[in-house]
Amino acid sequence: MSAPAEPSLERLPSPALRYLLATRPAFLSLTLVGALLGIASAAGGGVRVDPVTASIALLFALVAHAGINVLNDYFDARSGADAANTGRLYPFTGGSRFIQNGVLSERATGAFGYVLLATVIPAGLWLSVRSAPGLVLIGVAGLLLGWSYSAPPLQLASRGLGYGLLTASLLYINQFPDAAADARAGKRTLVVRLGRRRARWGYLLLAGLAGA
Repeated sequence: MSAPAEPSLERLPSPALRYLLATRPAFLSLTLVGALLGIASAAGGGVRVDPVTASIALLFALVAHAGINVLNDYFDARSGADAANTGRLYPFTGGSRFIQNGVLSERATGAFGYVLLATVIPAGLWLSVRSAPGLVLIGVAGLLLGWSYSAPPLQLASRGLGYGLLTASLLYINQFPDAAADARAGKRTLVVRLGRRRARWGYLLLAGLAGA
């Protein structure tokens, strides 16, 4: 089976479709599954789950993840990491290619990412009123960590840091084909730091701990 063709203006004439696909929807399944597991665990533990509240929480969790994906593309374009990535395995690594292929400008991509994150804020405040004030702190921490994954000055991915174990294992395995381009762009991921031969054991460790 041949690899999917990279995005182009000719293949994506609809602006709405361009912006939707710029969020990299396939990767949102991580948040979808995680949120559904959280809702199911709460219900299983005897908590009364309001369907409307749960649905809104799920929706804006996906919006937050989408915004973080878009900003990751934006900051990787600014650093030169995605442009230098000739060893990518599209659509899994190397970013969405929307900026590099002229589907969206760098400026439009950055603005879109920030707009998505901004829409999460009122939803999070509403949810905290419906549940508990402490949710604000969790939400702020989540948005800051998501933003700082790629954004300077923290650039957590460049320091070998990331998310929870299941998400980290996906991000980690995607670093292998991107390692050469990341190293040239100064993006010091764990795979860059360890080298591919030693880094392969890290994936086994992450997967094993996540399933423990």
